Amino acid sequence: MRNMVKSITVDIEPRVIEYFINSSGWSKEELSEKLKVDYELITKWISGEQKINLSQLENLSKYLKRPIAAFL
Repeated sequence: MRNMVKSITVDIEPRVIEYFINSSGWSKEELSEKLKVDYELITKWISGEQKINLSQLENLSKYLKRPIAAFL
């Protein structure tokens, strides 16, 4: 079941992700370390080149201290 969650992508406006990251006080580098993802992946979320999956969104919302609904 957990692998299924990883494959579900969430359609989030890239500028929302960028806004929450910028307002968090975390750099993209620091955030990538916390989330255990490549810095490039965060850049792709912000550019809209790649969609975030549900598991990644759960972790992102946790570290940015924002409810998942705020991203939608």
